[in-house]
Amino acid sequence: MEMAKSCIPRSNLNFVEANQINVYFTIFFDMNPDIIGGKVPDDNLYLN
Repeated sequence: MEMAKSCIPRSNLNFVEANQINVYFTIFFDMNPDIIGGKVPDDNLYLN
């Protein structure tokens, strides 16, 4: 657990609101739909 805590700040992970992730999905879909499995995920992807 301590190792994970020390690695997280250097992981380059950033918090993104779930409603903003569809922007990324749409960009990837426009570039090449196969990147994200051929379709933009529906709202069932997100945990409410």
